Amino acid sequence: MTNEAMSDNATRDDIEREYVEAMGPELGRVCAALYHDVVLLHMRWAMYRQLFAKSDQRIALLNDTAGMFFGFLQRVLFEDIVLGLARLVDPCQSKGKDNLSLQRIQKLVKDPQIKSDIRTLTDAAVAACASMRCWRNRRIAHRDLSLALATAAEPLPGISHTAIEEALCAVRDLLNRLELHYCDRTIGYEHTITAPGDGDALVYYLNDGLKATREREQRIRDGTYTAVDLAPDDEV
Repeated sequence: MTNEAMSDNATRDDIEREYVEAMGPELGRVCAALYHDVVLLHMRWAMYRQLFAKSDQRIALLNDTAGMFFGFLQRVLFEDIVLGLARLVDPCQSKGKDNLSLQRIQKLVKDPQIKSDIRTLTDAAVAACASMRCWRNRRIAHRDLSLALATAAEPLPGISHTAIEEALCAVRDLLNRLELHYCDRTIGYEHTITAPGDGDALVYYLNDGLKATREREQRIRDGTYTAVDLAPDDEV
């Protein structure tokens, strides 16, 4: 079966308990933690797309209302998603410290029926996230001097929306291979439903507010304004 999300009533402890029962304590706890990280990553990507990848009209609305703010927000959200993907495919250890990483899965899976598949899917996820790790290492977590001074022989790779989608798909393929084997289901991470107060809600109120502002400005130009039009309530 396909689960678009775990039950809304399920707590983190419930989800971890389910994974531990199906996969054993070590693999189950790691997969439960990865599940939460991947769900939140898909949710952030969904809201990024709501704001910045829906339509040219939506971009125009953001620019007309608070273009500078949304320009900063776009970069922050995008780099946060890139950082999340880079972390997912980190080595099992960095500087002697253990990492929560997809690469840890293949060390914990003992079942010979899927061990080869897990290795192949892990390699595919790592490859799909290679450009994200490059950004994390040279731009987000660290400030590469040669990039900053524009003297780098090797520029940063471009990361398109398609590349993000492909990386997320590779992550899902790996986790769902485990889900199918141990839990007889797959998780529809890509169908994550955002809360009512999401990017679409923000766009609705921005559009409504911009329309009201333009109507007020037109009344002032026409001479049909009211006292409220001349002194709108700007306290929030």
